[in-house]
Amino acid sequence: MGGHAITVNEVYYDGTRFTIGYTLETKQAVGEHYLGSSPDLTANGKAFGYTGSSKHTQITPTLATGIVEIDAINGLPKEFKLGLSFHGEDGKEWSFSLPISSRTDTKRIPIHHQQQAGSIDLTVSDITMGRVEIGDQGEESVIKPAMETMKKLGKDIEFKTFTVTLKK
Repeated sequence: MGGHAITVNEVYYDGTRFTIGYTLETKQAVGEHYLGSSPDLTANGKAFGYTGSSKHTQITPTLATGIVEIDAINGLPKEFKLGLSFHGEDGKEWSFSLPISSRTDTKRIPIHHQQQAGSIDLTVSDITMGRVEIGDQGEESVIKPAMETMKKLGKDIEFKTFTVTLKK
């Protein structure tokens, strides 16, 4: 649309995690806030509120990648039609309609952990875990276009991971 293109690279939904990865390619430079904060989402044509975050990373002046992480997904069916709309600051809009099916290879592990942190009582009854899709070269597929561009530019990408350990 007008020299700007958004590609949805990956949508992952397993009932506990819901992420959308995309790339934005433009003919001329746009700022890192070009798409605003988060896209509009619908499930089977009905808007749903959610909490989460959206991260947009400018790779070059004309290429960016982004990931939308949706945290509050209670009430979404196992299968639905996702409506996804991005809005550019210049009025351009990109809308997608994508069939979504929840992954079924998740495991729920009961841990029944309770802990106090200051005056806050924390309770974790269980943890749900699922596989992360990895591309054919070992990288997460949502990152692949950014990695290819960075290689062409002779730049490095730093990945950070973390581990959470609960002790009794």
